[in-house]
Amino acid sequence: MKRNTTNLRYLFGEDAYLLYWQQVYKCRPRLRSIMSIDLNLEIITDSNFNILAYRHDIPEDIKWMVMNAGLWQVWNEKHLHYSKMLELKSFMSLLNHKVCWN
Repeated sequence: MKRNTTNLRYLFGEDAYLLYWQQVYKCRPRLRSIMSIDLNLEIITDSNFNILAYRHDIPEDIKWMVMNAGLWQVWNEKHLHYSKMLELKSFMSLLNHKVCWN
């Protein structure tokens, strides 16, 4: 029997914002500014809490400027091994269909 395991983690809420602020923005803008623009942040990390993908919503008044609001965006895609990318895509698909929650 084949066992299906994954080392990917799904984060949202304050933990997700802190990790996102540190890794994506390098702690430059104020965290409160990021939380007011990148709404409902969700991230997928590996077992070492390195961000692999993220998605967030945008406030209505600036939504016209952002094309990829609410869509999963892969972070540092060129550094991911092919098998990890397949695992990530599968995990994102499960999250899109609300099948998998940590």
